[in-house]
Amino acid sequence: MGNQIHINTRKILVIEIIFHLLFWFSIPVFLTLTQYNISIGGVFHTQDEFYNITLIYGAVCNASLFYLLVFVVLPHYFKQNKYLPGILASLSLYILISVIEFILDYIVLTSIYSPTDSEMIFSSSGMFLYISNFMINLLFLIIAFAYRFTKDWFKSERINHQLKEEKLLSELQFLRSQINPHFLFNTLNNLFGMARQAKAIPVADGIAKLSNMMRYMLYDSGVDEVSIEKEIKYIHDFIDLQKLRIKSSNNINIDFQISNYSPKLKIAPLILIPFVENAFKHGVSLQNKSEIMIELKTIGNKVDFNIRNTINKLHLNRNNESSGFGLKNVQKRLKIIYPNNHQLKINMEDNIYTVSLILDTHT
Repeated sequence: MGNQIHINTRKILVIEIIFHLLFWFSIPVFLTLTQYNISIGGVFHTQDEFYNITLIYGAVCNASLFYLLVFVVLPHYFKQNKYLPGILASLSLYILISVIEFILDYIVLTSIYSPTDSEMIFSSSGMFLYISNFMINLLFLIIAFAYRFTKDWFKSERINHQLKEEKLLSELQFLRSQINPHFLFNTLNNLFGMARQAKAIPVADGIAKLSNMMRYMLYDSGVDEVSIEKEIKYIHDFIDLQKLRIKSSNNINIDFQISNYSPKLKIAPLILIPFVENAFKHGVSLQNKSEIMIELKTIGNKVDFNIRNTINKLHLNRNNESSGFGLKNVQKRLKIIYPNNHQLKINMEDNIYTVSLILDTHT
């Protein structure tokens, strides 16, 4: 979606540039190739000897007025709803450029043409000599206003259209996110029932715990705070599933101790599990003796959470952050959610990794 919007915007920009080039080149080409004696503003004619000079600086002045209005003055004032200053600035620019063009016309008349030709042009042009540039630039002033407002209108319509498409896409993704978990939970329930019928109790328990964990991650963790009881239940289910994976090994000791805790105490969801995941990821070896000790207690509004695990150097050397949130992620979350209300100490010494976290939940 983002790439398509970028490509469409680039195409519009290319078309717009081509249109501008064709417009500005068409005017001198038409006036140069025409066989008629056309008078612009009643002063210079296409058959005059030095008409090309006046055509060049005239086009520069017209283009300067147009582009300064379209891309500088109008966006600066009108986007800030400063309409009166914008109009006054536009008129001032219009007068300034018209005066500059008039001065250039006067220099051409008095310097390039002979005195006789200059006098003839003065006498034949009359008031047109003084107001011709104002008349022509007034046309470009109007065109600039019309172009800018039309451009902004089309841009607004394009943005609204894109927002509608993005809204529809978001709604579709939301519906999909509702459908997929529903399907998965139904499938897990069916598998749970089949495992119970087959009397595969460990498998059935594992499916039930996995279903509970998924429900917690998808639904319960979407709020700012949950009861610490739910967080503890999630950790218990995670540990039980890990035990199913490593039950073939007798070298692994896992202990999760909970004492003196208030079940209704509120805590940020999934704020403790990354440390537990990290302990299993780097601390468990099926071949070597491994140990994970987890301790949690609450004192008033404070949560005291400690983990001690052995280090599996083979896993430690792998830079794998695919599981869990990762330690760096949870450290950032702690700084954002509990900026001055947490103490985190991580230490690695003598093949032992320790984590000590104290959270003051009363913020």
